[in-house]
Amino acid sequence: MWAHLTGLLLICALSLSAAQRAQTGEIDYGSDSSWPKVPSDDPNKDRTRELVKNVTFPSPYCRPPKVILSVTTLDSDHTKNLRYQARLKSVSPSGFSASSYTWHDTTIYRMKLSWLAVED
Repeated sequence: MWAHLTGLLLICALSLSAAQRAQTGEIDYGSDSSWPKVPSDDPNKDRTRELVKNVTFPSPYCRPPKVILSVTTLDSDHTKNLRYQARLKSVSPSGFSASSYTWHDTTIYRMKLSWLAVED
């Protein structure tokens, strides 16, 4: 009986130690009309605009987590080509910075990103 109980406790302890902690959130970038103009990182891109936002994790990690970005809202002018990028700029145990980036004559009326951070 004691061996079975010890085995069960060991399985529970291993399961808990393997569990990964995840946190989520959303970033609202609004309209690109308010995004600062930035130098282009590509000679084929003109009139580049980028807005960088910093996110602080509600509960910090011990080391930088893996962060995934996903565009969840994108409202744009349908008469122009749609050009945009969601960029992860940096990650630390306490947070990260991400940006929304567009160029040329694209007009973005609203853009939101959702993020997921998972222990590495």
